[in-house]
Amino acid sequence: MGQVPETAKRTQSRFGRGVIVIVLLIAVVIGGRFLQGRFDPAMAARAPDCLELSDEGLSYTNICEAEINFRYCFTTTPGTGLQNCETIALAPDETSHSLFDEYRAANADGVHEYACEAPYLPVRIQSYTDRHVDIDACRLDPENP
Repeated sequence: MGQVPETAKRTQSRFGRGVIVIVLLIAVVIGGRFLQGRFDPAMAARAPDCLELSDEGLSYTNICEAEINFRYCFTTTPGTGLQNCETIALAPDETSHSLFDEYRAANADGVHEYACEAPYLPVRIQSYTDRHVDIDACRLDPENP
């Protein structure tokens, strides 16, 4: 009467293996992010989620607890790429000036923004996999290492 049926043992065994696999996957993801930050700090400095667009005036707020460097570029006619780019530093909870006047003066049809944690600067670089494509990245400021 005290014996566990064979099917119950197999179910417990499968459940136990599933838990181990899930724990290992979580450990690999967390460990990978930690190692990535150690070996490639520029990759870990990406902070596009720190920007919040205000409801009025086309201004951005740093919603993270770290200082960021915020780069914005205006897009104009198709095929001309990003133009009138500027980078500004934003402290935590600081809001940028309104980009609306610059946007109108450039006759822009869009804004491209990117942010990196200080002291890294947002830049556009050639893609690692396709030399015809530029991607956003973070690089150390050569003037302020």
